[in-house]
Amino acid sequence: AYRLAQGDWFGRWSPFAAATAPDKARTPPMRPTLEVFTQPPVITPPTPVPTGPLAGSIEVRIPVPRAADLPAGGSALARLDLDETFDGATLTTTQYALNALPATAVFEPHPSPGHDLLIVHRQGPSLLPATSRKVTYQARWVDTLALVSANSDPAIRTMTDPRPPPPPAV
Repeated sequence: AYRLAQGDWFGRWSPFAAATAPDKARTPPMRPTLEVFTQPPVITPPTPVPTGPLAGSIEVRIPVPRAADLPAGGSALARLDLDETFDGATLTTTQYALNALPATAVFEPHPSPGHDLLIVHRQGPSLLPATSRKVTYQARWVDTLALVSANSDPAIRTMTDPRPPPPPAV
């Protein structure tokens, strides 16, 4: 509740009145920034090159802001929702709770520059020799008050299989 009085240019004041106003909406978290790094499938040299589909690996790095870097009125971050799409097909959303990360995700604290990193390791799509597929990632933060940030900019990479194409049939 607020107490209000009205004044004029001559310094006279009205009696105080009570008024209520709704609470200001809490500030949602800032949107995340994604860095995506792809690796082709690993083939050990002494073995013959396989001709079937192979999957590479994908590393997604997300800077995690510290509590002091959150916007005014914001709450602590609880989890990251990561959307993964291969060639615009099926969308897969995976949740990474910051207090209980799965084995495929690592929290890397950094004393400097001003942010820590959440590193997520994903398996890429299965690729036949000399083919490629586009992978797209988007993410959003969810804080402890269940407020959701805006989606990150899409991080799009093309994964390419480095093996040569099969020889033409003669």
